[in-house]
Amino acid sequence: MEIVALLKSLSRDIRDYLLTRVVLPRMAALLALLVTAAWCHSGSQSLPLTWIEATFEIGLVVLLLSQFRLWDDLADVHKDGLIDPQRVLCRTAHRASFMVLVVLLAVGSISLLAGSRNVRALGLLGGLTLLMIGWYAIPARTSWTVMNYHVVLLKYPVFILLMEAPTERIVHPATMGAALAVYLILCVFEVCHDPTLRSRTGVRVLAGAEGLLLVVSIATMTGATS
Repeated sequence: MEIVALLKSLSRDIRDYLLTRVVLPRMAALLALLVTAAWCHSGSQSLPLTWIEATFEIGLVVLLLSQFRLWDDLADVHKDGLIDPQRVLCRTAHRASFMVLVVLLAVGSISLLAGSRNVRALGLLGGLTLLMIGWYAIPARTSWTVMNYHVVLLKYPVFILLMEAPTERIVHPATMGAALAVYLILCVFEVCHDPTLRSRTGVRVLAGAEGLLLVVSIATMTGATS
């Protein structure tokens, strides 16, 4: 009976976490942004050739989004506990199980990439993982607000490159340009979305410069594909 109760409690916490942190309109919008960037940067040439390739790319990015979202939340659980102690990861008795879930999601992502036989993609995911491990290990990182969001947001352009694992477009200039554009969009959005960041003049100037660079990069990509 204790095991049954434990499993019910864990499944309830996982369900609540998914509903409050993953299955959200903004996560759907982020997924749409990543897929659009990966599939539209070179017109019809960047579209998946088969439904199997399309399923692979969407499945991979869903796994990556879920994995890194959970990892981010676990890394910030102590800080979040001071801000909102009612968050699932702050009050759950199954935090170790959520850590195992991160590992399982990572295994799923690695397995998909291994199936593509793209060594560059596996190396890129490994590099991203090492970067995040190192960054999350720095206790003072949350006080470096500007650097923190710039580092944490690096995962999203990498996701776009990883979606190209079934092809050789992972190092294509258009793919790199799309990844850069998405990164700049998210950096600017972070400042617009966060009132604390938005209140700092230097951060607003930086976001303005990134917005200008975004316009230039989009114009360059548009000119290259026309």
